[in-house]
Amino acid sequence: MMSDQSPEQFMPAPLPHAYYTQPTLDIARDLLGKTLWRADATGIVAGVIVETEGYISAIDPASHNYRKPSKRSMTMFGPPGHAYVYLTYGMHHCLNVVTEPAGESAAVLIRAAAPLTGRDQMALRCPRCLPRDLARGPGRLCAAFGLTIAQNGLDLTGDTLWISEPPNAEPLDPARIATSPRIGITQGIDLPWRFFIRDHPAVSGPAWLNRGQPRPSTVAPSRANSDQNAG
Repeated sequence: MMSDQSPEQFMPAPLPHAYYTQPTLDIARDLLGKTLWRADATGIVAGVIVETEGYISAIDPASHNYRKPSKRSMTMFGPPGHAYVYLTYGMHHCLNVVTEPAGESAAVLIRAAAPLTGRDQMALRCPRCLPRDLARGPGRLCAAFGLTIAQNGLDLTGDTLWISEPPNAEPLDPARIATSPRIGITQGIDLPWRFFIRDHPAVSGPAWLNRGQPRPSTVAPSRANSDQNAG
């Protein structure tokens, strides 16, 4: 488990806007191992991104804006490098990063992160969570990072919410990256657009999915995980 470090010692600069203009699935894979930061009046929290999902409205029936744009999801159309945060089922928030050139309607859902700093503050925000679960799953991640729809549309190159290269600047070994179908959806269920760090304890989802096993016949696609999807 990572120690709770002082952020002032290693807080890198945000990824630039140009980074987010890349293809969505490339970004979904590349974000693994990078650091998500959140700063507010209570201080700074950060975590290593360990799980993501890609959503591309033009070709993805599980994506918001697939058939018809909605007011809630207009943020997905860009500009890239902004946060798309929304409330699902009236209780869980989901954080996405808007990708590809403006007008494309695409995003990457940040499904899980491993706490890096500010763990005590995360625990206060998620008092019922076990330590490994503080940002494990999109709903818990938003709770731990203090994210609500008030942060929808935030520029990810600012000083409130951003993503950076890892503090050690070492890229993630590609052999540690695994893929699977996405979680909590009923359409596009076979697209392997979920990316995660293999065997990482902070990754969400059922064990059979993370091990690359077929879905048990008793598990419906929409019941794969209690945390909800996004994008």
